[in-house]
Amino acid sequence: MKVRLYIIVLITVVLSSCDFFYSTVEYKGKESEPHLCVLSQFNAAQTEQRIYVSHSEFFLRTETNDLPYVSDAIVQVQVNNNPAVKAEYVPYSSSMVVKDENGAWNYSNAQGGYYAVNVPVTASDKVSLHVEHPTYGKAEAEQISPDSQPAQIKVDSVSRYGEVYGQLTLPAYRGAEDDVLTILCRIDSCVARLTIEHKGRTFTDTIRVRKDDQLAAVIYSQNELFGRLDNYQTPLGYYGGWALDAPVTKEQQNVPFIVDMHVAMIDGCTLEIDSLTFTIITNVRTQDDYKYFASADRVTGRSLYVSELSSQRTSQDQEEDDISIEELMYNIGTMFDVLGNAESNQLYSNLTGIKNMEPIGFFSITHTSETTYKLK
Repeated sequence: MKVRLYIIVLITVVLSSCDFFYSTVEYKGKESEPHLCVLSQFNAAQTEQRIYVSHSEFFLRTETNDLPYVSDAIVQVQVNNNPAVKAEYVPYSSSMVVKDENGAWNYSNAQGGYYAVNVPVTASDKVSLHVEHPTYGKAEAEQISPDSQPAQIKVDSVSRYGEVYGQLTLPAYRGAEDDVLTILCRIDSCVARLTIEHKGRTFTDTIRVRKDDQLAAVIYSQNELFGRLDNYQTPLGYYGGWALDAPVTKEQQNVPFIVDMHVAMIDGCTLEIDSLTFTIITNVRTQDDYKYFASADRVTGRSLYVSELSSQRTSQDQEEDDISIEELMYNIGTMFDVLGNAESNQLYSNLTGIKNMEPIGFFSITHTSETTYKLK
């Protein structure tokens, strides 16, 4: 923290002296024609499915805050060879932050909507989506529904930092070989006592997480499965994240895991858990679903970084906010490299349509399972 204020002041001066940050470039190109945009992620564990239909807009359009949703499209879903089912439009309003004519940011209600359809989807079903509009063209896609991936949880121990060490047993997967498994952890409830020893004094506090809070926790593992996809790996060799991706396997897997709430992260801390309920979520996704969201991460530049395990954090980790000027300037340079090459990263799309009116977006299916474990 002792360096951060200096860095902020310095970088403000540096950036304010660069004219190119405030230069206005007149756009002289022609306005592109709007394209149909469709985003839909079905979940085989649910009955109601949603399809979001909108259209692309010229990037200089500022006359309205309303989202460019399309309410008069024909949206149909077909499962296997059954008759197609028409989806119905459901309007809603959402709050968004917009800049007014004076340059101030304010909340504003934007009108939008989605198409809802009730279709049961089971493993290995072939599901087809068809969207058509007289102005924006059409979008079509097809997916094979993934199978479920249930899990069994065995807890081995809990560290003084509140880390839960256990084993996750995953039965042999019966769906498509190129499906992707995403594993997450949710803390449903927790009662724990945090003890801090500092300069000869001891402080104790009670930590409570209620079910309504549903705190997400970071999950770690050294299993090689997670090395086959784009997961973050800590310097000490643990794959870690709010979610971990792995290829499905046709053989049963016993996966060691660690759940860390990152409550006791400083020297002299001890976290003694009185009761804990957590849920492991195993979400199987089609390959198209994985490709779309992986490409979205690349386009937005989202970092996969997570902290080290609480028990492995060092004093250097605890001062991670204190970065050097060299590191800061390198990060800024990297940021502008990304901005300058934004077009080299494209969002993945699996939609087909009319030539010269190609749709934008994706259609995919996931299958979510949850396993809850009560400790003490």
